[in-house]
Amino acid sequence: MKIFLVRVVSFLISTFLVLEVFFRVGLPARQYPMSTMDPETGIRNYQSSTGGVFSYGALCLGRYRWRINPQGWNSQFDYFDQSQRDNPMVALIGDSYLEGYWSDLTDHIDVQLHELSQGQVDFYSFGTWGAMLSQYLIISQDVIARYQPDLIVVFLNEDDAKGSLYGEASDLIYCFTVDTLPDGTLQMVPPQRLTSSRLIPIMLKSATLRYLKTNRNLAFLARGAVVDPNANLSEPEDSSPDDEYFDPATVLVTNYLLDQFESLSVPVIFVADGPRAPIYSGEVDPGSFADCSFIEQLCLSRDNIQFINLAPYFVEDWENSHTMFSSEENPHWDGYGNSVVARAIYRDLINAI
Repeated sequence: MKIFLVRVVSFLISTFLVLEVFFRVGLPARQYPMSTMDPETGIRNYQSSTGGVFSYGALCLGRYRWRINPQGWNSQFDYFDQSQRDNPMVALIGDSYLEGYWSDLTDHIDVQLHELSQGQVDFYSFGTWGAMLSQYLIISQDVIARYQPDLIVVFLNEDDAKGSLYGEASDLIYCFTVDTLPDGTLQMVPPQRLTSSRLIPIMLKSATLRYLKTNRNLAFLARGAVVDPNANLSEPEDSSPDDEYFDPATVLVTNYLLDQFESLSVPVIFVADGPRAPIYSGEVDPGSFADCSFIEQLCLSRDNIQFINLAPYFVEDWENSHTMFSSEENPHWDGYGNSVVARAIYRDLINAI
């Protein structure tokens, strides 16, 4: 019996070692940085000065390079305050679309905008998965204090308004939200502290476990280490109608957040994504995400906020190139999608600084 157990253990260890080599060399399993949270600001980003390869799907496609700079963001650039820069700086703030794990570092929006400016303007990217309008505001305020940008650009997506309201699910997204108090006043609610088991960093060193969790989407490890919990979702075929009803609490909170954006010390530009499946089917007026359309209407009376809808640019590019803006497996912009967005917004950004 003892000999049998030794053979079984030896076989399991050998199999595990073979799988480890295979999922590092043959099919490189997704690598990702560990999420961290600043104890003072409550802002979540990543363990600094790390790097790796992001792959997706059972065949480990993509294999995009990522790099977490010393400031904790996925970017080719290191970030400096105004006294250490020679160029004006534009801060780009958004969620996992801006975070950029679905494209190589050199194809990120910040890099493409920097190249369009011929190196005359710096673009710093602050993207974090799961963020919404309330989190964008907190990041914007912190970025202004740390880096003194000349312009704030906020990338909007689906549910950014509704998702900013504090609720029972807010503790799961590690973002600031806004709560309505009984007396009708509003307050920012900080996220719960980001914690995870001490075993998780050790377990995530295993390429086999990473492959099972992320490439095969088997969610059995804590979420705190995951780049994007929606990373294996496909492009939705439709979206919520842009005339969707918004309850009074959402209207109140969104107006409050937009007032805060308008009072920032630098101009603000909102850039709104939208459903792309209708574009691929040939629609010339694909509509907008409900939250984006709602925010756009509320921005009309605000002088310090400009709004850019990406839909017409996507429609025009699709008619000319018939090149998708993301992989077929996921709606996050790839390198080509980033280039379309960068070209669409570049001139407005330059005119605003």
